[in-house]
Amino acid sequence: MKITHGRYYYKFHETVEKLRREDNTCYICGSNKKVKPHHIRRVKESDPQYAAANNVVLLCSHHHGKFHQLYGSGKGVNRHNFEVYVKKEHLQAIEKLEKENIELKNYKETVISTVNSAVKTERTELGSSVLKQLSENLGVKIK
Repeated sequence: MKITHGRYYYKFHETVEKLRREDNTCYICGSNKKVKPHHIRRVKESDPQYAAANNVVLLCSHHHGKFHQLYGSGKGVNRHNFEVYVKKEHLQAIEKLEKENIELKNYKETVISTVNSAVKTERTELGSSVLKQLSENLGVKIK
């Protein structure tokens, strides 16, 4: 059985290899694990857009699979859906980072409070110097 490919099949693989050489990471999250090529707009192998650099991105297997789970592999593979998907993923990442930032601020406040309390109650020279060093390492001021 003879396997035939469309006119731009090999050019597509050249485009993918170029992307891999330049930055072999996921377009969405920056991961370099299990990165796969993804067409932004679904086209046939006989269409010049099949291999166009502005129609191909690299996605990690998580984001590639999630995109196709949400939009399928047919008409849902288009530029609009891809842009919506990327924005949603970025917004979720921002919300996660904001939540982590709040948790870190709360933790820092707890550490500052604990260090200040310990300094007030600790009266030995060694204890105070250890706590002062700890506070300097954490980048907090003690009172």
